[in-house]
Amino acid sequence: MTGTAQERMWLQMIQGFAEAPYATTAARLWLDVGRAGVPPGEAIDVRAKLFDTNGAPAKTGVVTARALRAGAEVQNVKLSIGAAGRGKGRLAGLPAGDYVVEAIPDSEHAAAMSYPLRVVGQYEQELENPAGNRESLARLARASGGEALALDQARELSAKLSDVLREPHPVTVRLWDSSYLFVFVVACLALEWALRKRIGLA
Repeated sequence: MTGTAQERMWLQMIQGFAEAPYATTAARLWLDVGRAGVPPGEAIDVRAKLFDTNGAPAKTGVVTARALRAGAEVQNVKLSIGAAGRGKGRLAGLPAGDYVVEAIPDSEHAAAMSYPLRVVGQYEQELENPAGNRESLARLARASGGEALALDQARELSAKLSDVLREPHPVTVRLWDSSYLFVFVVACLALEWALRKRIGLA
């Protein structure tokens, strides 16, 4: 078994025994949505974990997960609480828009909780604002020693490039990477050997 296969096997074993974290938690109820942003029509996995009044995982119960849009219920799924207080279900695909996934436990001692959900098309988010983020581009340019120019500064590009080419750019070379040092060391060793040979020490 290769190293990659072994790592994958161990990772799957750990994931099988360890419980994945939940997106939002409270004293009596934990809620998690598989992904906070999904494309239209893609199913949405919902997990919940219910606790009893003593803080231990509940052994039975039902948590209703509802998908709300503008406060109105669009869809719901019942999560049956089983072993270790966990329950999971799946909401069918939803049209594009902003939603809230609300979890309502059947226990009167546990409060409901919610988590935001965004259903977007593949290119919808980019098309909402096709303009680039100039501040981000400027930060990237500064990090590499460059400068971000606007379109009205395009005429300055040639002059700026010329200035950069005229600036001295020192190059650092480590001493141990120098071929001159190598030749010098070999010459010293050869000289030492010749001297020792001449005086009879070799």
